[in-house]
Amino acid sequence: MAVDDYGLKHKEKGLLSSTTTTVRTHDDHETVLGTTVTGKQVQLGAGQDVRLTAAAVAGQGDVVVAAGRNLTADTAVQYDQATAYTKVKSSGVLGAGLGVLIGTQQTKDNYEGEWKTQVGSTLASTGGSLTLAAGDTAHLTTADIFGQQGVTLTGQDVLVDGATNEAHEKRTHEESRSGLSLSLSNSAISAGETFRGAVRTAQSRDNKTLQGLELVEAGRNLRKDLKGKSPADVTSVGLHVGI
Repeated sequence: MAVDDYGLKHKEKGLLSSTTTTVRTHDDHETVLGTTVTGKQVQLGAGQDVRLTAAAVAGQGDVVVAAGRNLTADTAVQYDQATAYTKVKSSGVLGAGLGVLIGTQQTKDNYEGEWKTQVGSTLASTGGSLTLAAGDTAHLTTADIFGQQGVTLTGQDVLVDGATNEAHEKRTHEESRSGLSLSLSNSAISAGETFRGAVRTAQSRDNKTLQGLELVEAGRNLRKDLKGKSPADVTSVGLHVGI
């Protein structure tokens, strides 16, 4: 089994704020250790049962695996697990543009992954034939078989099937903030933003006639938004406070 753990905590300070980043990761890997048998000629046999689990049996010439009763080639499970955690916490005077937060905000991201991989057996002859024989049942699960000069599989009952790999992953994201929220508003700025958005939409049109109509309508809406407002209203700035 291989285990890898990593952790990091970093704090960065600014003039009016600070940010702390915390990172933790954990990885587990459990490797399958199967039996390996190789040779020029390979013969494996038993009077009753032969069971191969995540095994590798290979020969340059003929390879024979024989069981008087049952021949089984099955899988072993390789386990992998990974977790990751990240938290970013900022405090002080935060924000940009026309809004600001005096307080604390943080984000948390979690990841969990688990995998189960079926590792089967490999039975092969690179230059001769491969013979698998059972007096009763021959059962191969997720097995790779190869014979340069052919493969023979015999038994009273012969079953060839596969095992299923599994993967499970989970991700979560959280955001929170607390403190005093300040935002600035201005009627002229709001009207200008609306006008700019309408102009962008109009300019994206392929139809020039439709584009012209939308630009005219955007101009009318801008005049309507500013109509009747005194210079003091247009240039005033509003302060909104939220907790």
